[in-house]
Amino acid sequence: MTGSRRLSLRVGLLTLLLALQPSLAQVAEVVAADEQGDFRTLSIPAARGSYQQRFWLIVDQDPRGLLCRNSQGRALIALRRGAIVETASQEKEPLILQQTKPYLLVRVNGRDLLHDVRHRERGLPTTCRIRANSSFIAPVLEDALLELKL
Repeated sequence: MTGSRRLSLRVGLLTLLLALQPSLAQVAEVVAADEQGDFRTLSIPAARGSYQQRFWLIVDQDPRGLLCRNSQGRALIALRRGAIVETASQEKEPLILQQTKPYLLVRVNGRDLLHDVRHRERGLPTTCRIRANSSFIAPVLEDALLELKL
């Protein structure tokens, strides 16, 4: 093996070892559910203030999908398990309580839908409310989504 080839191999191995070492960067957080599994806040404390939980994974086990309700409370959409939805942050308060249970206003894309009984808007992006409970949704790190897109 030549000297330059050996050096190249050593640099490659060193790079690999450094990549496998734990990172010293600060680990991002997600919101935590309470004892009942409810998400009652979207605020995540950080070193320079706080920020809002933006992305959610649908984890509902129901094969009929997670019901997503319009502003009148009617379930016109069902979201598929594995879909990732985004908090509708343009609202003043995307997290509301209805009969003591938290509901989250989310932005939904057509690809996230399992069932859509809307007529004129079928398959179009929309916003609707889902139950904010760990039985139905799980918070997703925004950094993890960025890594998936790379």
